[in-house]
Amino acid sequence: MAQIKNPGGSFIQTADHLLEMKTGGGCLSLFGLPFFGAGLFMLLITLRVIPLSNADEMKWWTWLVLAGMGLIFSAVGGALVFGRSWHTLDRRQMRAWIAKGLLKPMRTSSYDLHLFNEVALRYEKGDSDTADKYPLVLISSKNQPELVLLNASSYGQARSQAILIGEFLGFEVTDLSSLVPQPLQNDPGPIQTSARPKPPFQPGFDLRESQEEVYIAVHGKGISRAKLGCGFIPLLMFLIFAWNFLGILWSPGTPVFVRLFFLGFLGLFFVLLPLLELLKALRRRGKPIQELRIGKAGLELGDPAAKQTLKLGWEDVYAVDYLSLEASLQSSDKRYHQIDPEKLPDWLKRLARTTGSRGLVIKAQDGLHYFGTGLSDEELVYLNVVVNEALARFKG
Repeated sequence: MAQIKNPGGSFIQTADHLLEMKTGGGCLSLFGLPFFGAGLFMLLITLRVIPLSNADEMKWWTWLVLAGMGLIFSAVGGALVFGRSWHTLDRRQMRAWIAKGLLKPMRTSSYDLHLFNEVALRYEKGDSDTADKYPLVLISSKNQPELVLLNASSYGQARSQAILIGEFLGFEVTDLSSLVPQPLQNDPGPIQTSARPKPPFQPGFDLRESQEEVYIAVHGKGISRAKLGCGFIPLLMFLIFAWNFLGILWSPGTPVFVRLFFLGFLGLFFVLLPLLELLKALRRRGKPIQELRIGKAGLELGDPAAKQTLKLGWEDVYAVDYLSLEASLQSSDKRYHQIDPEKLPDWLKRLARTTGSRGLVIKAQDGLHYFGTGLSDEELVYLNVVVNEALARFKG
């Protein structure tokens, strides 16, 4: 489904019937000032307002390049310095206006809010170049494109903004950050827990419960058959490459350093590194790879291998949910999944089981945190009940 995207920000209520958000300016203006100044400087040189001592010696195409760079730098810097966007939600007229311009609105788009009936909070995982985003979208029941109101930088901001917009417009508010639809409301009330299921047979975790704390440690499972098979793929590629290059490397006249370089490169990336990963997995077998402590002060997530600990106070924790790959594939809510689970082949469902899961999803102020990655659905269902019981007891 096509989406209409807008930059992030925060809505505030400026009147009884208006929610408004202004983006642009501020730090972006400071960032764009050097570009804008450099562009103006280049244009002034091109117009001979600022003279150059060697102007007579410069080629004619040099002036064209200088003018082009001046226009580009001025345009980019000017957009950052003077660029603004305005988002307005009017519940009296049930209209949404989104405007863009330079200091003043220059182009405005209008949307009929009668076409929408739901505010949804989504999650888009970032990569090495981009941060995680939490888009807030208006969803229509009349096959209209989703309208993205903002891209929040944290789960807490997205949650509070979603509740604000939903209550202001009288729309249903749904949390889709973990793909499992959950209603959102300003006062969620006490945490609801279900009956604790039967403990799984030979669980891949340790559980210790006391009056002061609940401690869960997830064990490393070593090497599964799927991982072992994937580990042999680089070795097979090494043998194929080595066999093909063997005649070339040992042909008369090939320098020794060339032989050592190619064999060392292939051996490092296709043999040594995969072997080290397999040995590392064997060493982690039976040892804690993730730890979760729940007490009166809040949650504490630990990574023993990396010697890292994340502490979350109760004021920063909203909820705990779980999501497995199989659960997401078999979700019965067709609104949020473009794939029909009934049409999925059995081999794909079996493959989803062997690849494990994403684990428990801890929804906190700063974002989403995962615990128990790789556990089975049976183990996750059990731990989800245990953790929510602890939340109800310690968080209150």
